[in-house]
Formats: sequence, structure tokens, C-alpha cells
Amino acid sequence: MLRHEYKKNIAFGSRMNAVVIAQFGAMASAILTSACCWLPILLIAGGVSGGALAATFEGWRPVLLPVTFALLGVAFYFTYRKPKVATAEAGEACCPMPRANSEVETCCSPENVKGITLKKVNRAMLWVVTAFVLAFAFFPNYVGYLLGGGGGTLAARTDLDKVVVRIEGMTCEACATGIEDALGKVPGVAAADVSYDKKQAVVGIPRGIEPPRDAILTAIAGAGNYRGQFADQDQ
Repeated sequence: MLRHEYKKNIAFGSRMNAVVIAQFGAMASAILTSACCWLPILLIAGGVSGGALAATFEGWRPVLLPVTFALLGVAFYFTYRKPKVATAEAGEACCPMPRANSEVETCCSPENVKGITLKKVNRAMLWVVTAFVLAFAFFPNYVGYLLGGGGGTLAARTDLDKVVVRIEGMTCEACATGIEDALGKVPGVAAADVSYDKKQAVVGIPRGIEPPRDAILTAIAGAGNYRGQFADQDQ
């Protein structure tokens, strides 16, 4: 009987270890998957430009996203896997009642233990982890709603000349935020609006001043893996 219980405890412990590893792995992978969008916002808030680092994470996103959901699938498999039904070995008594938190159901009673068990807690935690993973994995899809979108604030200003720059390489609203911050630091630029939806930047220059075109394109490229071209130079 003791040997049977020992085997069940070992199996249950291994199963729980696999669940915990898969859950934490999925969360870590999801955080890294969306780093291309939340990292620039975080660094800008700290006064640091992190465009190049964000571009690196963007290159890993196609790899990290499948890994994230694969780990989440492993967690679901081990959490919801149907337990085996034990059979009494020769010379061993069969347990009259099922034991809580056991991976293997007893041979005498297949009924689930009522009340709060570790299994129920693990399942609840798994759904919490799933919500966390989805929130980070799809962060680039809804970050625009959190940031309020870009573009439009320069439209009403009549004291500035405006130039439009087409931008390639943006993947979410956070990219627009990083580029806008970089353009705002260019000498000779009074204001800038960057729109992810339109894939362009509107740069405000004080009237009578020649737009610092080279500096503007350099700032865009320095904000990440982006390439800018002035609209009036489109072929």
C-alpha cells in the first residue's frame, strides 16, 4: 500500500512540475513576444531610445509566438489530462475513498473529491495564466487603443509648415510612439505626428525654416528598423 502511494505521489509531483514549468515558460515567452511594442514605450518613459532593441525582438516574434502557444498547450494537456485508474496490487488493500490532490484515481471509488482541491486550484490558475499570455501575445493588436492612436494634432496648427514622410517598417502603434519621440528631438522640428494606420509622419517646421530632411530621416532610422521617404520625393 505504501509503495502504491509513493508511486502516485511521484507521478503527481512530476505532473505538477511540468504544469508549472509550462505556465511560467508561456508567460515569459509571451512577454518577450510583445517586447517589440511595450519595450519602446517603457524606455521612452525613462528617457531612453530603444528602437534598435525593439527591432531585435520584432525579428524574434514569429518564433516566440508559436513557442508561447505550444507551452500553453502543454500546460492544458497536463492539467486536464484524464488520470489513470489504479488497480490494487497483490497483497495491497484498495483505498476505500479517493484521496485529494492525487493524479491517479482510486480503484474503489472513481468519484471526485468534493471541495477545493489542488487540481481545481491548478485549473483556475491555468486560466489566469492564459488570460495573461493572451494579453501580452496580442498586445501589438490593441496597443493603439491604449495609446489613443497617433496623428492629427498638427492639422489645426497654422503657424507651422508641414512635411509628410512615408515610413516603412512599423508593426504597431508603439512603433509610431517611438518615432514621434525621436522626431521631437530633431533640431528645427517644432512638432511631429506619426500615424501607424497611415504609415506616415507629419512633421511641423517653423515657417521660413528649411526642413532638416537628412536629420529627420536619420532620426526615423535611428528609432528602429524603419525607413523614411518624403512624400514630395515619391516616384
